[in-house]
Amino acid sequence: MVLMKVRLRTLLLAPLLCLPLLGQASLFDATPLDAQQFHLGLEGLAGQISPAEAHLDDLLRRPEANAILLSVIDDPRRSAVAKLYALCGLKRLGSGGYGAALDRLRGTDGQVPVLSGDQLLVESVGQVAERIETQQCDEGG
Repeated sequence: MVLMKVRLRTLLLAPLLCLPLLGQASLFDATPLDAQQFHLGLEGLAGQISPAEAHLDDLLRRPEANAILLSVIDDPRRSAVAKLYALCGLKRLGSGGYGAALDRLRGTDGQVPVLSGDQLLVESVGQVAERIETQQCDEGG
């Protein structure tokens, strides 16, 4: 009887003790997508991808990437740059939510800084969203 109580107690407590670990595993900070400018592909003389794109690449390896990216699109506190990175991520994933996110960003007013080669340009959010749709959305696309 005592052995059953210990086993029962272990069965009930073990999942509760693992909850903080599970919560940490599913948390992913999308804040680095809120970059100063939107840019895909290699940049600078060293030819490295931007920190925001590197963060997007890390996010895309996670099982909950689609949900995180959709939440970035829906979050009014996120910058237009973050939403464009999220749109690109949704396209890379082949997400079912990509079309609605694209339509939403096509209709967004405002402009974003875009690094193109070595030039910093300012383009409308809709133009950049359209370019994500019509061109490859991967490194250099």
